[in-house]
Amino acid sequence: MANLLIEIGCEPIPARFVRDAAEGLKKGLERILEESRLDHDGFHLYYTPRRLAVLITGLPRRQRDHKVKIQGPPEKVAFEDGRPTRLLLGFLRSKKAGLEDVVVETTEKGRYVQVLVTRKGKPVPELIGDSLAEILAQIEFPKPMVWDETGFRFIRPIRWLVFLFGAKRIPIRLAGITATNRSRGRLTDPGWLIIRRPEEYESVMRKAGIIVDPGKRMDRIERLINSSARRLGARPIIDPEHLVELTGMVESPLIGVGSFDREYLKLPEPILIRIIRDLMHAIPLKQKGRLYHHYLIPLDADRKARKNAVSGYDRVLEARLADARFYYEQDLKTGLEAMVRAEGSVTWLEGKGTLREKTDRLERITAWLARKVGADPGVALRAAHLAKADLLSALIREKDFTPLEGIAGSFYARAEGEEKEVWQAIGEQYRPRFAGDQIPRTTTGALLSIADKLDNIHAGFAIGRIPSGSLDPLGLRRQAYGIIQIMVEHRFSIPITELIGHLLSYYPELSERMDELKGFFSERLNRYLIDRGLPYDLVAAVLDVCDDPFDAWLRVRSLVEFRRRPEFETLVIGQKRLANILKGVETIGKVEPARFESDAETRLFQLARKTEAKIDKLWPSRNYSGILNLLLSMRKTIDRFFDQVLVMHEDEKLRANRIALVAYVRDLFHRFANFSLIVLEKDAQG
Repeated sequence: MANLLIEIGCEPIPARFVRDAAEGLKKGLERILEESRLDHDGFHLYYTPRRLAVLITGLPRRQRDHKVKIQGPPEKVAFEDGRPTRLLLGFLRSKKAGLEDVVVETTEKGRYVQVLVTRKGKPVPELIGDSLAEILAQIEFPKPMVWDETGFRFIRPIRWLVFLFGAKRIPIRLAGITATNRSRGRLTDPGWLIIRRPEEYESVMRKAGIIVDPGKRMDRIERLINSSARRLGARPIIDPEHLVELTGMVESPLIGVGSFDREYLKLPEPILIRIIRDLMHAIPLKQKGRLYHHYLIPLDADRKARKNAVSGYDRVLEARLADARFYYEQDLKTGLEAMVRAEGSVTWLEGKGTLREKTDRLERITAWLARKVGADPGVALRAAHLAKADLLSALIREKDFTPLEGIAGSFYARAEGEEKEVWQAIGEQYRPRFAGDQIPRTTTGALLSIADKLDNIHAGFAIGRIPSGSLDPLGLRRQAYGIIQIMVEHRFSIPITELIGHLLSYYPELSERMDELKGFFSERLNRYLIDRGLPYDLVAAVLDVCDDPFDAWLRVRSLVEFRRRPEFETLVIGQKRLANILKGVETIGKVEPARFESDAETRLFQLARKTEAKIDKLWPSRNYSGILNLLLSMRKTIDRFFDQVLVMHEDEKLRANRIALVAYVRDLFHRFANFSLIVLEKDAQG
């Protein structure tokens, strides 16, 4: 057994790609180990901007020999009168096998000769070394490039390579580099570091001031940030993803403290955070609840160089802040209404008109939604009117600040004295932007977000940019999911069919694709409910009869509780029986009580009528627990009906009336859910 170390040294990889590159290397090696049937004791992943490394412990020195079955010629040409033909003997010689290794098996194409051949296992270093170039080539980067004459493509030039198996150096070649046992030190001290054994790698790096373990480096950075902030009497603005990015920026963490002119604190906070955190990759600070004029800088330098590095950061930050202030002041002079007027000169989506036409639809859709949920349509209309104005602002047209769209409109509207609900809604209109993002907090913001996403989805369908497989160029699936999430969490009760129907007044060309749109939203609603941990069969049962996201959420949750009742299974069995009876029945008439021949028919019909009347009173308050209890109270009467009544009677009129009664009872249950779709435990096992 031996340990294996691979280190790929390169010029600094951009921080946002380092972790994914390391994970790609790990996954590729794990795949090779699995395919080669190589056991090991442990897998350790290391990475910094300048190196990707793996330490695999407890590897065998050689791959085990293994048997491989190889298909030969058909039996009819492999043997003649029971003796092997020249064709078969030639095949055996080519595979270094004998007649004793031959078996004949039946395949889809007929009976064929199969030969069991022993394949000698390869030395482990050779096996992994031969696969390394392929593994690295499969790591996805936005723009991999060719850096040397071998044509090898990677995100940055490879400068050194370490490949150690036990104490032995394995001189594999990659990108024109021959592997050794020598690694490079820090950028400021780039001498060679000798690694004598794989298990010494981390300690050798640590002595050189390099923390190769990303988890330990992240902990170190976080401690340095917090201690530096405490010394300044401030609090860092940092989240887990930002911390991961900082971890990918440095290998010898050091924190510097930068500063900028207090005058820039007059800029809206989102602009300052965008510049410091996202563009400068530094850490903004808050003091007493307000942004501070000091900030923290993650450095990968020795202490002697820290002062110069901080000065460089301050100069670049000053230039960016000056540009932002210029754009901001220019936009305030222009005003949002002037930007709205300019929307008519900007194409929104190719084939779907201008941005002004988009705003007109947004105003009407948002106001309609406000009336549907009892919100203020005037406030909603004003928010929608100004929602897209900032797309014409100087700030947002500068690509560094494009991610602030909506947010910029919010602080411009606030500066112009718009109502709080209006400027808050403008800032929330794009939420949720991604999985796990916050939804709009305000009612108007939620309505504006729903309206915008609804319009985007219908426009996408209208121009043929429909999601297919893994392709979703306009992010329509994410937007539909966001609509559903907002509706459920804000308790907006509007059926999807009604939403689509309203949008068709703006997109009449989609009138024949109503079912396709409904299916698209239904799939997203199904995914949302299952993502919330609700059972798939209860979700299917409810969505078969209900397409109101909030109402569906309430119904499924009620069914989850109801399922715990001991009578639940018997009730579902009865509903499955009803469904089976009605399967294939095309025409169902009205129930005629005068044709009842048994007391069981009369009792079931009368109970169904009474239950229906009681349920009607509970629907407005969504008392689903009460409704389910009423439906459950019918169970014994339904069971008695099936025990005493032959539904499929030979008399045609009698049979039709009993089918109508069964359908009436089924429809009463279907008002809540299609109980026949619920999977019982014995169904799942069978």
